[in-house]
Amino acid sequence: MFFVQKSAITRNQKVTYGHLISSICPNKIKTHHVRVTVDSDRLDYAVTTTTHCVSLSTTKLLLNSTISTPNANYTTMGVNSFYYMTPMDTYKYMTLLLALITKKSSHSTTLRRHP
Repeated sequence: MFFVQKSAITRNQKVTYGHLISSICPNKIKTHHVRVTVDSDRLDYAVTTTTHCVSLSTTKLLLNSTISTPNANYTTMGVNSFYYMTPMDTYKYMTLLLALITKKSSHSTTLRRHP
């Protein structure tokens, strides 16, 4: 993620908006979480951005083989950050209010210096 001034974005670029989502998770070490989500309904991306899921038959076969095998172990994991750091041919832009970026942020001083 890079920060740019509004004047650096050309007229033909589409800009979307970001949302700050906050949550409290009392069962975790860091209980207070804030994340930024980007709404992609205003962005165009010419490449397929979905992944195909396995069929129900495949899932049933996997679970049945695990259950029917003595002393078998089974592990699953989430892939939340699957597309992170995927290189893109062109930059996509999002707006975020400057007031939402804390003064402790390493980018805060640079951003506040420019009009």
